[in-house]
Amino acid sequence: MSKKKPPKEQPASIKSDIELAYGLRKAAGVLDCLETISDAEALVSVASTLSGDLAEIVLGHIKKLRLDIGKETPPSQIIGTCERHLPVKLTDQEVADFSKRALEMAEEADNLEAEAKAEMQAAKERFSMLRSMAKDVRSKALKKEEYRQVEVANHWDSVSQKIRMIRIDTNEEIGTRQPTPDEMQMPLFGG
Repeated sequence: MSKKKPPKEQPASIKSDIELAYGLRKAAGVLDCLETISDAEALVSVASTLSGDLAEIVLGHIKKLRLDIGKETPPSQIIGTCERHLPVKLTDQEVADFSKRALEMAEEADNLEAEAKAEMQAAKERFSMLRSMAKDVRSKALKKEEYRQVEVANHWDSVSQKIRMIRIDTNEEIGTRQPTPDEMQMPLFGG
């Protein structure tokens, strides 16, 4: 049975060469990115996240960029003007005015929303009522009849000893019933 030997410790010079190669590879990627960044402030924020030699490389690029920006440019001649929609810093008074206006508009929107909700509720109630009425009217049309107040005559039937109820408009008997105690006292019944 053979014993595995523990791995040999690499000499310090090899470790530092590996770290150096890794650092150079990382720096090359950063340098490619640095060439596309023209804003010195953005580069400063990049440099603040880096450490060691890599940070020094970025800071060197920032210095170069600031020197390039600082070079004098030849005087130019204005050949025309135009207007562009660009951000402008507000004064304290403008900030206060805009804040007040925003609050007023929000309050108006809330009031309008409350009114709309109330109107919507009223509309829902009217809608519900109209639907119910439409259903009732449709039912009458399908059945071809409607309940109304109709005058009914009460006739004494001496054979059955009951009151016959007869519609006056159609002369149709709609039913019979027992006479009430008050009707029993009337002269018709011999009282």
